[in-house]
Amino acid sequence: MFNCDWWKQANNYVLYGSKILPIIFYSDATTLDHFGKSSRHPIFITIGNILTNFCNKPKSKALVDLIPILEKSKQKKETKEFREAIRITFHK
Repeated sequence: MFNCDWWKQANNYVLYGSKILPIIFYSDATTLDHFGKSSRHPIFITIGNILTNFCNKPKSKALVDLIPILEKSKQKKETKEFREAIRITFHK
């Protein structure tokens, strides 16, 4: 992030003495039970300009939400419930 053109351009537009605070959202699929039947995508937020060894500690990130992983078999994709779940998931 610090060696990109957009970062340099963004720093040129802030007032003298002001700082840019990069915020990073990230996700990774995780299993919620021991049987592997319930999975979600947890969405985390962290600040981008802290040292890497601090980024990976639990105190430096916050859980924002859990997004469900939707099954996508051909039969399920055409059901009303699946379409409603897609609509709710992506219009949050």
